[in-house]
Amino acid sequence: MKTKAAFSLDMVGEDTRKTGGVFRIEKFPDPSAVWTRPPDEHSGWGASLIEPSSLRGSFINDYILAIAEAYAGPRGWTFRANPFEGGSDHQAFVDARIPAVLAWHFPDQFYHSSGDSLGQVDPDEMQRVGTLVSAAALGLASLTNDQAGLLLDLLYYRGLERMAGESQTSMELIREGGSPERERRILGAWLQWYAEAIRSVAEISTETDQRLLARVSEVESLFTLRAQSIIDTVE
Repeated sequence: MKTKAAFSLDMVGEDTRKTGGVFRIEKFPDPSAVWTRPPDEHSGWGASLIEPSSLRGSFINDYILAIAEAYAGPRGWTFRANPFEGGSDHQAFVDARIPAVLAWHFPDQFYHSSGDSLGQVDPDEMQRVGTLVSAAALGLASLTNDQAGLLLDLLYYRGLERMAGESQTSMELIREGGSPERERRILGAWLQWYAEAIRSVAEISTETDQRLLARVSEVESLFTLRAQSIIDTVE
């Protein structure tokens, strides 16, 4: 059986009032791990060197972040997303080309110290993290074609939102003297990443058939056309 994805939980369930941290979702490597700029921000742990050629698009980032937003919002629960930083247990899955994200808390003043004890655990926080990740895993394990269609829509709209935001940043940097060629390369990387992310949906449905494959191709083509038109406005 092929592994669809991996969700790594490390340093979760902490009492953030004591540890000073916040719940985080570390993304599967996307262009923000190479070119980190607003709205993305590293955790303070530190960035790893990621080669642009190693990137490959995946559904997993927008999938789990959408679930987290829907779950956290009504509860007033604070979480952050950060670019891929590597060095934790999800690294092995990433190296094996399996979509993987890390659920964790950081910073944590007790990390790797004798103070890292059960006294720093918050049962409510543990329940929230467990519920979120369990929902994401169960959703993937039972993903139907109809649900895959909703995921395609999510990737399409979030991809265009990312392209619009990145293009705005690129134009501002060019006005400040930045290289147009460099900025178009970054935008091209996002276009390619999201096109691959859209295609990856065909690999995770429990009912993949010609109808879904046709829908994937349609969404990818439309996204590529719209995204390229955004890149073309950057001069």
